[in-house]
Amino acid sequence: MKDIQLTHTGVFHLEQLEDLIYERYHEEFNIEDDESLRDLVRFASRLQDTDIQREFLLFFLNCGPEMQAKLKSGDEVDSNNYIRRNESW
Repeated sequence: MKDIQLTHTGVFHLEQLEDLIYERYHEEFNIEDDESLRDLVRFASRLQDTDIQREFLLFFLNCGPEMQAKLKSGDEVDSNNYIRRNESW
């Protein structure tokens, strides 16, 4: 995912997501590391936690169209996540 630029707001929501996941699930991720960032997105996309999903959606909505398309079509987001199921995004 390094090949696609993230907005400052997108990075902010990733950091919020990272903090929430650490507080609630004691899982650590490093958004500076590409593989760890992928793991964070995979982990967050399959959780049913409302706060996590809100931050995940805010991250997604603050990505550019190219990044959104990559998230929807790649294997980073769980296939059952609302982002993958909803074609109107």
